[in-house]
Amino acid sequence: MIINKKMQYNNSIDPFDDLCNNIKQQMNLFDDLCNDINHQNINKNTEECDQEDKPNQEDKADKEDKPDKEDKPDQEDKPDQEDKADQEDNDDQGTNTKYIGKKHENIKGNYYDINMMDARKFIKLYHANRNIDLNRVNIMYEKYKPKQIIDFPVLIVAHIVDKEYDKDEYVLIDGQHRYETMSKLLFTDNINTMFTYKLYDCNSVFELEELFNDINSNIKFENMFPYKKIGQLLDKIEHHFKSAVSKSEKPQSHKFNIQHLKDKFTKMKFFEIYQNSVDDIFQRILGINNKICEDMYKNKLAKIIDKSKLKVLNKIEDTHKNKMYLLLNDDWLNMLIKSLVN
Repeated sequence: MIINKKMQYNNSIDPFDDLCNNIKQQMNLFDDLCNDINHQNINKNTEECDQEDKPNQEDKADKEDKPDKEDKPDQEDKPDQEDKADQEDNDDQGTNTKYIGKKHENIKGNYYDINMMDARKFIKLYHANRNIDLNRVNIMYEKYKPKQIIDFPVLIVAHIVDKEYDKDEYVLIDGQHRYETMSKLLFTDNINTMFTYKLYDCNSVFELEELFNDINSNIKFENMFPYKKIGQLLDKIEHHFKSAVSKSEKPQSHKFNIQHLKDKFTKMKFFEIYQNSVDDIFQRILGINNKICEDMYKNKLAKIIDKSKLKVLNKIEDTHKNKMYLLLNDDWLNMLIKSLVN
């Protein structure tokens, strides 16, 4: 009898298990409901993101017209003083307008008026001209300084555009002592002189040489010949090492002032002593430039290069298109002379 009751109990469903099963079913239904809700939310968010990612045409145009703040350079991107000086040198090479100054009202032809401060931004001295006589400049300075109105004779300026030599610049070919006198009045006494110049257009360096020779025809050829050759050589050097040229009177260590180089060649009476052609001299300079480069890299690999030289070398590598390693050796002119003697 007891056995039958026991068997009957075992075959029956336990009420507790039945309750647990009901709870599990309810929980499963709840999970399914939550999953449905989550799925709906995900679809909704996706649609909203798609709408945000697809701006209309007006918004797109506005966005193109208004650069992001992220496009603005950070403080770290601001150039240091040396980089700023490099940029100024580069800017100077590309700031020429077609004509500078104001058309002269009373003289027919290509005559223009300009003040000295503006002129110094554009007009450069011509390499083939003779060196400045400082005594002559000082005499003219003392003569014109007391005057309220300074009326200098007309200067001659050439606008040269030569694609082969990559030139687009204004060159003073007559009146350099007047020009330097006005510069001294500007920087010494803050007198910003107005002057008139006549403008010629030249389409090549050869046209410029012809114009210069015609204007200075009263000067004996043998007196001008060394300056002409120096001018031709400096044109080649300036063209080849253009990224190393600086207008500053105190150029940085990886830059050079072409006028300073002209002064050195002139004081040495270079072309009065050495009769080699301009092309031959220039090729020798390029050879010395390569030799200095090889020596510097040998020293760099051997770790015996001076730190200051290494800094200049790195600047040359970073900023020069045709790298001017001559700046790493102050003795390169003597190396040039030895190559001519031997």
